[in-house]
Amino acid sequence: MKVKVYDYYHHMNKVTTGTVPEIAEETGLTKQKLWRMRKSPKRIQPNQYNQVEHYLVPVDEVERNQIYALYRDEELIADGTVKEIAETVGKSERIVRWYATPAARKRNLKMTLVKLEEDEG
Repeated sequence: MKVKVYDYYHHMNKVTTGTVPEIAEETGLTKQKLWRMRKSPKRIQPNQYNQVEHYLVPVDEVERNQIYALYRDEELIADGTVKEIAETVGKSERIVRWYATPAARKRNLKMTLVKLEEDEG
């Protein structure tokens, strides 16, 4: 089963990325409201986003291929796409992606997932 990942926006500001249950836990919104919201980009035109309080946007292939680094404390454990890191450390992609969330940081876990910036040049 393929896990759907979304970017959650509130007043045009990206708040978090994750699955519907992860976003619900982090934001306090109900899963039902988020499930209904996930179809909203199909009805909302890009020039109307500023008129909508909050919405979900599916993460596209470019984001899925983004390169990350997984650290335990300050030691680099693995780098690559979320899928590659998950295979390297023997965890699910969902768990690896969760390491990048504010919820994981609040729990003061030793594991941290960091998005690596692309070189422009």
